Amino acid sequence: MLREDDILALLGDGNVSDIGELDSGNESEDFFPEAELTELLNEFENNDGNFENENEYSVVGKNFETTKKCDVRWARKPFAQPRLHLENLDQPVYPILLRSPLEYFSEYFNNDIFEKMAFFTNLYAVSKQISRFKPTNINEMKIFIGIHIIMGSLKYPRVRLYWEDNFQINIIARNMTRDRFFALRTNFHIIDNNSISKENKDKFIKVRLLFDVVLKKCNSLPLEQDLCVDEQMGYSELDSNLVKSVGFGGSVVLHLTQNVPPNRHFLYFDNYFSSFGLFERLQQLNIYAVGTIRSNWFAQSPFLSDKQMRKMGRGAAFEVTTDMNHCNIGLLKWFDNKAVTLGSNYVTSGDVDKVERWDKKKKAYVEIERPEIMNIDSTKTQGTL
Repeated sequence: MLREDDILALLGDGNVSDIGELDSGNESEDFFPEAELTELLNEFENNDGNFENENEYSVVGKNFETTKKCDVRWARKPFAQPRLHLENLDQPVYPILLRSPLEYFSEYFNNDIFEKMAFFTNLYAVSKQISRFKPTNINEMKIFIGIHIIMGSLKYPRVRLYWEDNFQINIIARNMTRDRFFALRTNFHIIDNNSISKENKDKFIKVRLLFDVVLKKCNSLPLEQDLCVDEQMGYSELDSNLVKSVGFGGSVVLHLTQNVPPNRHFLYFDNYFSSFGLFERLQQLNIYAVGTIRSNWFAQSPFLSDKQMRKMGRGAAFEVTTDMNHCNIGLLKWFDNKAVTLGSNYVTSGDVDKVERWDKKKKAYVEIERPEIMNIDSTKTQGTL
């Protein structure tokens, strides 16, 4: 939560303001002088609502082919574990001192964003021919957004209460009048409505800019070597061909890893996301993955049955490997109290170790073998995508 000093810094000095009440009687009927109006319209014509450094949005995975189910071949043989030589990660620069919340906020929303807010808000007011609307600017947009941050924390049942005598929040009331706040909120825009094509299907388009600037900053943050995907709700605009190839869950994984560089990271996920096509694609991207799997999602995988595994005893492991030149994926079934199946494009049995398990019949702890794929340390899932 922002401290009051941070909010004050964002709102600015309330004692120095050129923003008056709309009904104060000091405003003329025409708040847009002709020269200002002409200048704004010329700026719109020249820029056409486009600013530099716009973040392009795309989904990876459109231009690749996965092996068809009927062409997948498995062999009951040990997985040929590749020798990995990972490239060094970019070393993050850690701050010497803890920065203020306002400084972190400014890393995501810089002056360019507030300039766009002011420009398109003014443009919308002009397009609606609102004569009594005073043009806004960057500083006032910062105040406007800062007020919304406070409101989001206090959550009064009605917006007008923030200015009422019995409930007034001074930091809000002294920086912006109630009428001015509602005037800005009525006209607030961050894009030009006229730039939206009739064929547009993006329901998020009017706030896409804000989403993109946050996404761009998040993508610039350093990644840990070990990453995981967990409890993701999915993405409605995933490529339909990609979904057919790797499944909906796999498509989400590929979407989230589109900025993950090759040959640097290990990725972990559960059986909701796992599919043959996903492991195959991640292998092509040199992203090394492990995930629990559902056997029936992996065509013709010749696993032993749970009954056969139980007869082999606790600690028994059975693995199969793709029998194809262009693809190296291993699946492993391990029996503990019950069978667990996993898949990977870089490890299966590997270096086997031993773990203790309680034996009900012997009423004592016994040692059983554990394959390396089951020994992925829990710390490897700290970096969630």
